[in-house]
Amino acid sequence: MVVPIDPPGRCLRADTIAFMDLPGIAIRLSFVAMSCMMSIGGCSGKSGPPLAAGSRTAYTTDQSKAALVAMQSILVGATNSSASISLVPAHGIRWSDLPKAISQAGAEKGIEVALAGSSKVGIATRYELLTIEGWPGVLQAAPQGTGIVMVASIGPYPDQPVARDRAARLVQLTHQRLLALGRLPKIEPYTVE
Repeated sequence: MVVPIDPPGRCLRADTIAFMDLPGIAIRLSFVAMSCMMSIGGCSGKSGPPLAAGSRTAYTTDQSKAALVAMQSILVGATNSSASISLVPAHGIRWSDLPKAISQAGAEKGIEVALAGSSKVGIATRYELLTIEGWPGVLQAAPQGTGIVMVASIGPYPDQPVARDRAARLVQLTHQRLLALGRLPKIEPYTVE
């Protein structure tokens, strides 16, 4: 049974669309879509904002040489490098990398803590943490010889086995991140003269 198409000027009913000339409609719609795209510049070849002007920052010869040496040391490796020893920490750990190492370790699944703040306590630094569940946590770090000693506690019940395991894992991952960050040469920021 064929249902007649509504006469012009009336809205089409949903049940009559199935009996219309669908291939013809598809061809007409694709023609309209192509016409619209061409008229708004979709095929003009220009896309996005114009390119930015080149950098006008000028570095001294010494700064350029230091940057080149650091880049080469990353490619070649620290053993075959002519990079200055001061660029890489002597024992592989920089105290200044600790907040970044804590943040990276805290982002791991199962740890999921954020660095909320820090304060000095004698020679140690106390890092306040906040877990994804909203619980408080603390990581205390102190320099010892050529390394860093860290102790952490997490959650409202830090003596529970799960909380102890989570804190121990945080300390372990933070130490791993510190060693990884310590392998990267650190160059003092350039100043434009």
